[in-house]
Amino acid sequence: MRAIAYIRVSTEEQAIAGASVEAQRAALRRYADANDITIIAEQADLGVSSSVRFESRPGGHAAIAALVTKDQALRADALLVIAVDRLFRDVREGLEFFDWAKTRKIVVLSLREALDSRTASGRMMLTVALATGEYERNIISERTKAALAQRAREGRVTGAIPFGCVSREVRDGQGRVVAGAAARDPAPWAPRAPVVALYRNGLPNGKRVGFGKLSLHLVFEEKLPAPGGGAWWSKATLKSMHDTHDRLGELPFAEAGTTAVS
Repeated sequence: MRAIAYIRVSTEEQAIAGASVEAQRAALRRYADANDITIIAEQADLGVSSSVRFESRPGGHAAIAALVTKDQALRADALLVIAVDRLFRDVREGLEFFDWAKTRKIVVLSLREALDSRTASGRMMLTVALATGEYERNIISERTKAALAQRAREGRVTGAIPFGCVSREVRDGQGRVVAGAAARDPAPWAPRAPVVALYRNGLPNGKRVGFGKLSLHLVFEEKLPAPGGGAWWSKATLKSMHDTHDRLGELPFAEAGTTAVS
């Protein structure tokens, strides 16, 4: 059997024992040697989240190409991974791929689950592994959102101070600075809600628009100055305002005497 070995590590996983590129590579090669499998190529996606569809990852795309190429010298008939979650953490996406692979007689082998897609037990294990991966991804997402919401309630933000907010200090019981934080500044915060509402609910004529056309409307119709006094609302600024507005809305308003950061 000729196989493509596929490796993926997310940014967070690269330092975890057993999840590194070298650990995955060594395990795949040991399995291949013990099972009369020839690894004809290795494809890897480093620092890539499982939320990116398999075929949209550079390594994933190349692996699929090797499985369907008409060049027999380059073609593989199996995809070898250390675990199903290296491929997918989404049940629907995973099942769609395995149905596609089955119609083309492509074999999927996963070491952790002892999964061979040619067998009935392998197909059962596939469904269990996909459901487990999706559950784990959802739990991580929920915990991340909860942590960000808690930081917002505490007046703390991640990264640069957002438009409409001011930086302030958080001190411990002894007066020592322990963390940077943010608060809403009433004046620059005021236009955020109307701008976000225009994107979510549509322009006065009821038409829904993207960030580009919304920028034109703000400049030429609303005549609303951009953050920092600029003449143009960038798409990045508008997207950031939309994505963070509800969470930042939990921040307290700043006390008098602080300086806004735009």
